[in-house]
Amino acid sequence: MKNYLKTVIAYSKKVSTTGAMFETSALVVKEMSRNVSPDQAQTIVELGAGHGNITEVILERMNANSKLFAFELHTDFCTELSNRISDKRLTLINDSAGNLMQHLQKHQINEVDIIISALPLVLFPPELVAAIFQQVEQSLKPNGLFIQVSYSLVMKKQLKKAFSNVKHKMVLLNMPPAFVFSCQKNV
Repeated sequence: MKNYLKTVIAYSKKVSTTGAMFETSALVVKEMSRNVSPDQAQTIVELGAGHGNITEVILERMNANSKLFAFELHTDFCTELSNRISDKRLTLINDSAGNLMQHLQKHQINEVDIIISALPLVLFPPELVAAIFQQVEQSLKPNGLFIQVSYSLVMKKQLKKAFSNVKHKMVLLNMPPAFVFSCQKNV
């Protein structure tokens, strides 16, 4: 309940960057994290970590030698996450997804396996979405995956322009119903 109230307050203050009034359901999180492998080391990026419900599942699923870079723009959410989650595999970055490449280079990461995003892209200016997609595409390994949750199919056309293979799955048991897009990097 406490996270719900924090999300509602953040949403009402900054709707364009918080994006959702409710936490992502366990079914959506499960779908978003299904490509995280416990059997192999992966480098994973999360865009829009929020209160960490997706972050926690990624950490539970991923290999002991994997790395997770979680981006969150809201300082309050970052503080809460850093106080609540202590895992040496997690690097929390209090910055915009628009600076993805800069932070990966700072950590000497050239390519990532998976990028999982809960960013409210439909609320972002088209130039920012294009810039984020460009950085996502540049940072993914060949055949790497970009996973995006959305509450409409509006982003599908833009995703198809940026990625060679775009699939989506609708998850009805979420408030509101969600679409999880799975996008493979152009090779």
